[in-house]
Amino acid sequence: MMTCRDATALASHQLGGTPSVRQRLALRVHLLMCGACRRAARQLRATVALLHAIGHDEPGPSAAREAALLDAFRRRDG
Repeated sequence: MMTCRDATALASHQLGGTPSVRQRLALRVHLLMCGACRRAARQLRATVALLHAIGHDEPGPSAAREAALLDAFRRRDG
């Protein structure tokens, strides 16, 4: 049985890599049973999407990027 720690690590790895079919299946089963990990995985995907949306790779004042990210999170949760 996959632990919450394993599920969180795999969900993070899944965003940047290609987990095996067995790993993806184990994660899906765990997420079906664990609401906390479902929320964590959803928040992780939202964070990555928002970072891409505000152009985290672009140079510029970090305060402006931080403000844009906070604003995007507030709009999403509101």
